[in-house]
Amino acid sequence: MRARMRRLLANHSQERRAITDKPSSSTASRADLIAALARPPRLGDFGMGAAKAVISLRLVALCVQSGHDPIAVLARRLGGVGEAKAMFGFLDRCGAVWPERMAVHRPCCPVLGPDEATLAAMAMAADAGDHRAFERVLDGFIRPDRREGLFIAAMGAMAQL
Repeated sequence: MRARMRRLLANHSQERRAITDKPSSSTASRADLIAALARPPRLGDFGMGAAKAVISLRLVALCVQSGHDPIAVLARRLGGVGEAKAMFGFLDRCGAVWPERMAVHRPCCPVLGPDEATLAAMAMAADAGDHRAFERVLDGFIRPDRREGLFIAAMGAMAQL
C-alpha cells in the first residue's frame, strides 16, 4: 500500500513539474498582453487622421496657453480655414464633454497620453464611419447622451482632412 502511494505521489509530482516547466499558450498570451499594456501607445500606432487630430489638440493647447489664435495655427498646419474650423469644433466639443481637463503632451512627443489615445481612437472610428467602435471607445467614459454630438463633430472634422 505504501509503495503504491509513493508511486502515485511520484507520478503526480512529475506531471506537475512537466506542466509548470512548459509555459502554456495562455501564459504566453497573458505575458504578451501585459507587455502591450505596459507599452504606452505611440502616435504612429494610429492612422494619419488620428495623428492630425492629436497634433491639433496639442497645438490648440499651446495656443490657449500662449494666447495665440488656434484657428490660424491649425489652418497653416491642416491646409485651410475650413479644415481648421472643423477640427477646432471637434476639439472644442471634446473639451466640453470630457469629464476632466484633458492632459496633452508636447507636439514633438511620439508617445500618447490616455486622453490623447482616446481622442486618436475616436478619430479613427469617425474616419471609418464606425459608430459602434466610437461608442466602444467612450463607453463608461462619456455619458451616452453626449456621444452623438461628439460623433457628428468627429465625422465632420475627419471628412475635412
